[in-house]
Amino acid sequence: MTANILNYDSIALERDPNLSGNLPLTIPASHDHPETTPKIVDLMKSRAAVAAMVGAVVAAPSKPVAVAVEPLLAAVIGDDAFTDYHKQVVGRMAKAVLLDLGATHTRTGVPVTVTSRFTKGSTYTFPDYQRRPMGR
Repeated sequence: MTANILNYDSIALERDPNLSGNLPLTIPASHDHPETTPKIVDLMKSRAAVAAMVGAVVAAPSKPVAVAVEPLLAAVIGDDAFTDYHKQVVGRMAKAVLLDLGATHTRTGVPVTVTSRFTKGSTYTFPDYQRRPMGR
């Protein structure tokens, strides 16, 4: 096990001010770790999670976004965040947050091609954002 080098301060873990109040207030808790679901819901609305997800969509719109919040989940919640049920909660919250910010859901079931606890995920784009062309 590697040492935790990620330190998130209280401001990074606050609710992102760009989110509307229309996000899901509750998602049913799992039976094996009922305290973990509300922690994930709150964490996915945080400034740090929103920044990671938006950055992932902008940098690599063809890659699943859930991988971007994996270090945050591991640092703040721990291994309980990576049960099958809780990974689904992460995906649902990622979708809710990104759609709230104006993203468009593009694909579901996209394989994760890097080392991760996630195996598949969804991709998103921001319609008004255009990447610069590569090259000179």
